[in-house]
Amino acid sequence: MQKKNSSVFETTRLIGRCWNPDHAKAALEIYSDPEVTQYIPSMHSNDVEEMRQTINEIIERDRSLPQGMGSFPVFLKTTGTMIGTALIKPLPDANGELTDQVEIGWHLARRQWGRGYATEYGKKLIEIGFCEFHRDELHALVDPPNEKSKKVALRLGMERIGQTTQYYLGQLADHFVIRKS
Repeated sequence: MQKKNSSVFETTRLIGRCWNPDHAKAALEIYSDPEVTQYIPSMHSNDVEEMRQTINEIIERDRSLPQGMGSFPVFLKTTGTMIGTALIKPLPDANGELTDQVEIGWHLARRQWGRGYATEYGKKLIEIGFCEFHRDELHALVDPPNEKSKKVALRLGMERIGQTTQYYLGQLADHFVIRKS
């Protein structure tokens, strides 16, 4: 995964790119939907300028992460439509400090639910985590009521190891892990 290129990963149907403030309008279509942001309130926005500011903050945050890690908007190859966000990054502990554990995650526009896209790019994130970052295990944290994301984690072959408050400022989460075989 190269941050310097506009394309950071590809699957059969999808392409992940680096964030650009010009993505604000497309991102707003996803993150103004309360059904999408009910479990990720920090991403909710009702304004293009506010979304642009959020994207700038993500770009800045990602600069401090190991090369190639971060948050990446995901687009359909056929139309160029932004459909969601993929992330692969160090997990923050309960105090907000980054750990050496790596998390994968997915956000998806509601109109794209049920098409297998989150599973498709989740598989690619696992491949990247194991092959490019040489990790032996990857984590996913899911808000307990978020059944859709839990199903994605299970489809990816991740094992639910219980609930935890060890990460994200002590917020309760279902903890999933996948280990390199």
